[in-house]
Amino acid sequence: MISNFFKMNVAIISLAILMLSAIAQGQSNKQSPPDKELYSEIARMDSLLFDVFNKHDIARFRTFFTKDLEFYHDKSGLTRYEQNM
Repeated sequence: MISNFFKMNVAIISLAILMLSAIAQGQSNKQSPPDKELYSEIARMDSLLFDVFNKHDIARFRTFFTKDLEFYHDKSGLTRYEQNM
């Protein structure tokens, strides 16, 4: 005859294994494939922006931003397009 203590331990261990397997399956890293067209456009625009920045071409640099640009710095606070450009 199996003791109640043994049955309780088997039940607890079984429940723990079941819970851990559910958690492990819930953390699977399923990502959708990247949008190659979007990635290419972001990479192209990033390259253009930093090229203009590195050449100190302020006139072209301004064209990458809209007039309603706002930037908030945690120390100096809010600045707008005119202050940033």
